[in-house]
Amino acid sequence: MFKHIVFIIAAIFITSSNASSITINGFEFPDKIKAGKGELVLNGAGFRMKMGIKIYACALYVMNKTQDAIKIQDSEEPMAVRLTIIKLIRGEDWKRGWEQSFSKSGINTSYMHDKVKQFVSFFNDGSNEKDIYDILYLPEEGTVISKNDKLLGKIKGNDFKRLLFSIWIGEKAQSDLKAKLLNKPIPLQGTKNDDSSP
Repeated sequence: MFKHIVFIIAAIFITSSNASSITINGFEFPDKIKAGKGELVLNGAGFRMKMGIKIYACALYVMNKTQDAIKIQDSEEPMAVRLTIIKLIRGEDWKRGWEQSFSKSGINTSYMHDKVKQFVSFFNDGSNEKDIYDILYLPEEGTVISKNDKLLGKIKGNDFKRLLFSIWIGEKAQSDLKAKLLNKPIPLQGTKNDDSSP
């Protein structure tokens, strides 16, 4: 099983030979990526901001482009988020940020305590500039997390995937980034939840 997962990770984010890329504010994102045996398309990309500072670039990949956040969250189809780190993030900052984001998601997390704890532990070592995290959901595997192409682990269940993706596209998500990931106009009220990094 472990070898099977490693094989998937090795193939997840390899751009197909005829795919192009999209550049957003100096960050390049492939417009198509491989996920297992299938292919995902770039739905949107933007930046996670905190106190007016860019923390990481974020790209959302789905089977078919959509502006429907609920459809994406509830879907049993493969999907992925790629995080490209812009500023150094300490392990304790990740921990505090993830825990705040999960608690503010509006989703009951009490029965997923162990899953949340496991996910947060993947970020204990912190992150440096240009580190890349790939967070891929495959129905048959669960949520598979890697850092710089190195497998960190996986977490079973569509329930956890729904919780995790709500951080970026859920009801309580940062409005500017959510709009970018869904390819929608940025709301006039501007960024919200600016301090609940990540």
